[in-house]
Amino acid sequence: MKWFVGRDQMDIDGLGEKLIDQLVDADLVHHFADLFTLERDDLLGLERMGEKSVEKLFEGVEAARSRGLARVLAGLGIRHIGASAAKTLARNFKNAEALLAADFDTLEALPDFGEITARSLHEHLASEPARETFERLAAVDVSLESDLHRSDADAEPAIDSCFTGKTIVITGTLESFGRKELGDRLESLGATITGSVSKKTDLLIAGEKAGSKLKKASDLEVEVWDEARLLSELPEA
Repeated sequence: MKWFVGRDQMDIDGLGEKLIDQLVDADLVHHFADLFTLERDDLLGLERMGEKSVEKLFEGVEAARSRGLARVLAGLGIRHIGASAAKTLARNFKNAEALLAADFDTLEALPDFGEITARSLHEHLASEPARETFERLAAVDVSLESDLHRSDADAEPAIDSCFTGKTIVITGTLESFGRKELGDRLESLGATITGSVSKKTDLLIAGEKAGSKLKKASDLEVEVWDEARLLSELPEA
């Protein structure tokens, strides 16, 4: 539950770890969906929860309903599915219903989805608890639609960029960017950012102390750029 509400997941402002503990201890929350059915009177009875705190929490919960499929998937704690993999899924499936209908081969073909990740995800999605979770979230009006998905019919014009269509991994420390900032920038230029190097990786961007990902990229003969090369290729913002 604490992971689900975190900044990089559902980002529910006003819902910290201590409050989660109180909600669970008070028997008010047993499932992710229960967060979206909390009543004002229930919250006012908790420690350090006055009118302003309750209002802030309700605003955060309401905002979280519309975060979309990628954030939901990132928050559910599915094995091998972090923020990067969740975005990949949201780009390729328009909603949870389409994702639940996907077969193993379709999942394995996704960028950065090898056999292990695809098998684990496919088995999870086929389970009764997973399907119940999606049903319960939908029942409390949590959006399971993807704002990252583009069909062939409504796709935006291709971005004129050397990063377009590339599957890219970022590793090490960069002077000019934080890794999340750079990832967002490259995604805006048409790239897909993933967290691990595989045979499907097109490019590794390696900063200082790149470590094992750099070695794996070398072993797989993946193209590697340092920060200087990256800066020379990035278009002006």
